Amino acid sequence: MPRARRWIKSNTLYHIVFRARSGLPFCCTMYMRLILEGILARVQRDDKVIVNHHLFEGSHVHLIVTAKDSDACKMFYGQIEKQITDSIKRLLGLEHLSLWTKVTAYEIPTLIDAINEIVYLYTNPSNDDLTAKIEDYPGVSSWDKATRATSLNDCMSSWHPWIQLPMIESLPCRSVTDRQDRLITERMRSKAIEKHELKIYPNQWIGLFIKNPTAENVNSINKRIVSLIRRKEAANAIRRQKSGKQVLGAKRLKAQILLKPHTPKKKGRKIFVKSIFREIRIKLISDMKHISALCKHAYERW
Repeated sequence: MPRARRWIKSNTLYHIVFRARSGLPFCCTMYMRLILEGILARVQRDDKVIVNHHLFEGSHVHLIVTAKDSDACKMFYGQIEKQITDSIKRLLGLEHLSLWTKVTAYEIPTLIDAINEIVYLYTNPSNDDLTAKIEDYPGVSSWDKATRATSLNDCMSSWHPWIQLPMIESLPCRSVTDRQDRLITERMRSKAIEKHELKIYPNQWIGLFIKNPTAENVNSINKRIVSLIRRKEAANAIRRQKSGKQVLGAKRLKAQILLKPHTPKKKGRKIFVKSIFREIRIKLISDMKHISALCKHAYERW
């Protein structure tokens, strides 16, 4: 079956997700946080996209970004995938590693859809029974920055060392103690020469859907997002109580081994549009078919 074309539009909000074929590459260790945040900052140093929200969880990555340019956006997530793969190969002492399945990058077409996607991103740890609340999750996410941003153009910036591949040594074992984790992290940090600024704009996406939004607009939307997150986390707590389950918890998450064996459950078709509004889904699918037909015609002419 031929690969579906990917159509990235400028000045459009996208939810980008990529998953590991098997195993859990995103362990909640200090050395992994150092590497991942350094990669994000390095790849984003030339403002390929506007990063609004992100979360690295177990086997997959969620990135909600505003695309500025089609090629730059594809370069953004392509470089992130490659640099993560190369880093994990160094940590495990591997020559070859086929880590990822295909990337899903789907448009978020309306304000309500955007709110739902942000809520979904931050409730992932609760949905997957990792932690009861997003603030308890010890992995890499933009939650702290999102809660501190109040105005439309607030830039929550932080500086991160760029951990180049020669600075990454093979782990003594896939499961490290707290002491080993600190030593590995500090050894890599001490070798780093360059730093890059990671800029997160948690609220700037609102301007794509509301022209000249007021401070009240921004505040109201953020309150709704937090309220929906809390509602979903509470529902998950009730579900776990009824089934006798418990969350894995931050302590056990931090102790998980790198690339712990895991088979992803989600193997469905990749999507390129996601909206609660049927008429918008139909319109976007129609537009995509039209673009695909033009691409086919151009290819045949060539």
